[in-house]
Amino acid sequence: MNKKQIVYNKVFGSEYGKEVLADLRAICYPTKRLSDGARDNEGKLDTSQILIHEGRREVFLHIIDTMKINFEEVYNYNLEDY
Repeated sequence: MNKKQIVYNKVFGSEYGKEVLADLRAICYPTKRLSDGARDNEGKLDTSQILIHEGRREVFLHIIDTMKINFEEVYNYNLEDY
């Protein structure tokens, strides 16, 4: 394990960290298509919303990748438990 992986696991692997990851999972759209929820009032794709969603998704996936944990494991973290 490299230093960055150790630090990420200490922070996000704790009970509090798991709560944060569950919350981030809820707002970072890690499994949604970019167009989901990114439409304006007329039903047209809103490119600025797509970019926001992708930025959130990228950060979330970076955390998971750095920790070297299975993506599915994060879905075992239940936000309602906290």
